[in-house]
Amino acid sequence: GAYFAELRTTTVRKLLPESWGFLCPVHTPDGTPCGLLNHLAAACYVDIAAGGGNELRAAHAAAVYKTLAAAGVLVTIGRVTSMPAPPVHLTVTLDGAVVGSVRASEAPAVVAALRAGKVATPPR
Repeated sequence: GAYFAELRTTTVRKLLPESWGFLCPVHTPDGTPCGLLNHLAAACYVDIAAGGGNELRAAHAAAVYKTLAAAGVLVTIGRVTSMPAPPVHLTVTLDGAVVGSVRASEAPAVVAALRAGKVATPPR
């Protein structure tokens, strides 16, 4: 509140693309007004079950793998992965683990498929 009273402009501040997904209770990309991204994060939760073996998480991961494979990703989970992806491929990760690779030219289609699946899936 007080910070905005000091501003000489009333224009809307832009939340640049590199700011999305950045959540910190103290610092924001635009400096002093630290409440903006906190309000955007009001509906977020911290997933502490990473690595847990629950069935829902396994089913969700299987659905994501299926979507990735259908969209053109060469899924390498459960296979020998010591070889790097071919030079024209991009590495695909899920929950911090490498799950495969995709041709750079097919990456936009993979992104579109994942976004469509995310929108179609009801929240947990």
